[in-house]
Amino acid sequence: MITYYDLNELVKSGISNETYLNIIMHIKDITIPVKNSYPEYKNWFLNKHVPRLGIDRNILFAVYKMEIVGVINLKNTPEEKKICTLYVKPGFRFNRIGTNLLKMAFEQLGTSKPLITISDDKLYELKRFILNNNWEISEKLDNFYCYDHNEYVFNGTMYLPQENDETFKIYRKDKNNIFRIVILNYCHQLKNLINKIKKEI
Repeated sequence: MITYYDLNELVKSGISNETYLNIIMHIKDITIPVKNSYPEYKNWFLNKHVPRLGIDRNILFAVYKMEIVGVINLKNTPEEKKICTLYVKPGFRFNRIGTNLLKMAFEQLGTSKPLITISDDKLYELKRFILNNNWEISEKLDNFYCYDHNEYVFNGTMYLPQENDETFKIYRKDKNNIFRIVILNYCHQLKNLINKIKKEI
């Protein structure tokens, strides 16, 4: 029997720190194959997603005989309702685990059309979720996460333009996507450094 859990709700119920860390590490370990399409997945998961759990991030997961077999990572802010990761362990696919996790995600995000990006090599694998939920392609990003792969954005856009946002202008104009990513990262790091210096002065 498959059992489904909401990690933020488990924390509210009073699970121990040890149990919490075990769950996080287990989820990290089973979702590592995601790195094939998203090379920075492990770093993103541990350093960006996990620290925001209980604030504007959450993890929904499925368990079979004490083993985590399916995971959805969510981002839920007023500006962005996003499925960051949808992963079901091989051997447990086509058992409605992904469908049931998506239903939980839709309820939590308040929409059945959340922002989600899918690499071109995963489109066929995830086609039933795309078709069943009438997700619409709104953007295609060349070589965005992984060289030689296009990333398809559904139900929204990855970046919202701001009139004075220089990094957005770079993002739209630059056709060399690998270079663009480096520039974006540099700009964000520089901005964070400037803000940190301002606070210390």
